[in-house]
Amino acid sequence: MAQAVDKALEELLGGALLGDPIIAGFSGGRAVGPGTWSPDGKRIAFVWGPGGNPQIWTIPSSGGKPTQITTGPVWIEMTDLVDRRDVAGGPQWSPDGKYFAYAARTAAGSSGIFLIPSNGGAAVQLSDHPRTGVAPELSPHPGCDRTPRWSPDGSKIAFVCLRDGVDQIWIVPVEGKLGPMQLTYDRYDNNDIQWSPDGKQIAFSSQRNGDDIFNGSICVISVKGGAVSQLTEGLTSNDRTPRWSPDGKRIAFVSDRSGWDDIWLMNADGSNPTQLTDGTGDKSDPCWSPDGETILYTATRGGNSDLYIVSLADKKAKRLTSSDGLRYAARWSPDGKEILYLYAGPLASPDLWKRTLDENSDEQLTLTMLGNLEVIDPVLPETRTFQSADGLTVESFLYRPANLEQGVKYPAVIWIHGGPNSLHTNEWYPIFQYLVKKGYVVLAPNSRGSTGYGRSFREDNLDYWGGNDTNDWLAAVDFLKGLGYVDASRIAIWGSSYGGFAVLLALGKFPDVFKAGICAYGPSNLIQSYDDTRVRLVRRLLRRQMKSLPVENMELWLERSPISHVDKVKSPLLIFQGENDAGVHPRQSRTMAEALWAQGKICELNVYEGEGHGFTKPEHIADIAAKVDSFLSRYL
Repeated sequence: MAQAVDKALEELLGGALLGDPIIAGFSGGRAVGPGTWSPDGKRIAFVWGPGGNPQIWTIPSSGGKPTQITTGPVWIEMTDLVDRRDVAGGPQWSPDGKYFAYAARTAAGSSGIFLIPSNGGAAVQLSDHPRTGVAPELSPHPGCDRTPRWSPDGSKIAFVCLRDGVDQIWIVPVEGKLGPMQLTYDRYDNNDIQWSPDGKQIAFSSQRNGDDIFNGSICVISVKGGAVSQLTEGLTSNDRTPRWSPDGKRIAFVSDRSGWDDIWLMNADGSNPTQLTDGTGDKSDPCWSPDGETILYTATRGGNSDLYIVSLADKKAKRLTSSDGLRYAARWSPDGKEILYLYAGPLASPDLWKRTLDENSDEQLTLTMLGNLEVIDPVLPETRTFQSADGLTVESFLYRPANLEQGVKYPAVIWIHGGPNSLHTNEWYPIFQYLVKKGYVVLAPNSRGSTGYGRSFREDNLDYWGGNDTNDWLAAVDFLKGLGYVDASRIAIWGSSYGGFAVLLALGKFPDVFKAGICAYGPSNLIQSYDDTRVRLVRRLLRRQMKSLPVENMELWLERSPISHVDKVKSPLLIFQGENDAGVHPRQSRTMAEALWAQGKICELNVYEGEGHGFTKPEHIADIAAKVDSFLSRYL
């Protein structure tokens, strides 16, 4: 079956693979998104974007050739990572299985909610909220309709709309002349919505703490409007991801009030909150079984994640998976006999799998890994830990050549992930395999601030963004030196977003430590970045990390801004930036480059048209990989 799927995908791509098999796997945007079952369980829908053009596809639940449904690019939902707004839900089937609801760019430049027949056909636009004064090409776009969710009777669709700077809940009828109607009128961000089984209420997550984007409450509101009922306090914990039981009597949700993200259960009125899971590892994405007796969820294991089910009768959790890799976006089949999920492993890009519970067996449904692993000869990353200056244990992934030559000292690259409240996971990173193939050692640490290790670890860089976290970067260097086969004089640092900020700051504050730096869309001036970002969330994130507004602690904001340390930079710098980046304005990269050029220092700036906060076009990704290769070969 896998060979048939592989052949079908090869035909759809037209065999247009780039020369190097690793770059071919890196540049096509071939990973699939979360899947959803059709109401009758016969088909599975997912978003897939070969060539960086995401579309809705379906595949028979028994396996087979995928069928493209949409003809224009769809918008991919936010995931449960940095801001924890919306869990990626995948394509939204209508209750009768005849239509999909999805978000896509409109002619006005923002995004709207669309309907399309589930067998393909003409799409119908249901909403459009143009944003005055906001460039339509920005990515991610700061004004948009997203997260469509069908009412149980299929007559209405609720969605989240960023309006006047705040996420609010709206409802639009599927038929008739009435347009979208606003349901919540809060000053708070409301998102991650779910209808009650009787269609009378909507539960949602609400960030009702103005100071901390990682604290949230579970709320409900009548679909007829009125006052919001706050079910959990959410001022000192992050309560999110509300999920109604099939009978509508209870709500499962995620909360970190225990110090870890755990699955909790409460009555529909908010009474009797009870913790269902415990132990280490952050749990997420609760999903009720159709009979309401079991909850499916995922739990982290360092940079890996596993599937679990917990019985409501005895609260005993059962682990369903144990091998390394990342499993997420798990969903029950309508009959409760199978579980659909995404799996990404150290040697496998994300693909849809399903598990048959009675047989305890797993079957791969999509196969997007088109590179030839035998040609690539990839290495398995090693999970390693090291101690930071204050004794904090930092987990990391080490990628090294398989056959180290005795007496040879290898150059190394430290990768700092973005966020900083995200996680480097044990999945397929072709660019790291590419570097290893070229003779580099790569270390990817999950420094303080990373998710997956509990609330205390995640918050350990509050008020210390560019402070205590720098100790982790330096400890990573010491770890590499201690391996014995790394050339201590040839260590580079590379990162994107917050990781890009880390690169810029590290080169200025520790000019004799890193031989070279590679920055992708990292802020260079925190004060200016706070002012010129087009994404409200970025301002809230900066305020949270710095525990102040720029005007309240100008000295700290200046000291932590890489632009303040340009005069001390000694090492060459390579910068990548998307021209349409709404989160980190392109002037952040240009300002840094111009300051370095003014002092006669080496800086190579690359700005890509049509790219936002991240790169999606295959030709750009391939160009970036080539430029990274060239830069490191010249300066490392």
